Amino acid sequence: YAIVLIFLETGVRVSELCDMELYDIDFEQQRILVIRKGGNQGFVYFKRDALEVLQAYLNIERPQLVRDTEGKDNHKNGPLFVSNRGTKISVARVEDIIKEYGRQVLPPNVKVSCHLLRKTCGSNIYNTTSDLALAQHALGHMSPSTTEKYYVAFDQERLKKLRE
Repeated sequence: YAIVLIFLETGVRVSELCDMELYDIDFEQQRILVIRKGGNQGFVYFKRDALEVLQAYLNIERPQLVRDTEGKDNHKNGPLFVSNRGTKISVARVEDIIKEYGRQVLPPNVKVSCHLLRKTCGSNIYNTTSDLALAQHALGHMSPSTTEKYYVAFDQERLKKLRE
C-alpha cells in the first residue's frame, strides 16, 4: 500500500522508487529526495495519508523483512522498499506488485501499471492546478511538451463546462 500511495502522490518513476533510501526521507517536510532520470536530484512531496502509511510500513513491515533475512533489525539505513529477502526491491517486483493489487481491486478489463499510477499523479496535479510547469517539475521532465503529450489527461468535463 505504501508503494501505491508513493506512486500516486509523488509521480516517481518505478526506477526512482526502487532507488529510494531511508535517509532520503524528510518526514517533517513530507518529502523524499529522488535521483531523477539523467542524474538530477529533486524532492517529491507527499500528503499526510502517505506519511502515515509510510511510517506504518517502516515501523512494522520493513523491520520484519530485514530482520527475517539478515538476523538483525536494520531500519536506519538501506533501501526504503525491500523485497521478501530484505534487499533492495527490483523494478520487476514492483511492477508485479502493482499488477497483482490491480487484479485484486479492479474489474478484469482494467489493467494497472506503475506508469499508469505516475500518469494519474501528473494528471491530478495538472487538473487540480492547471499549471503545466508544476506538473512538469513534479514529474521530473526536462520538456513541458513531454508532460503535456503523455501526462496531462484531456478532461471532457472541463470542456463541457466551457459550453455552459
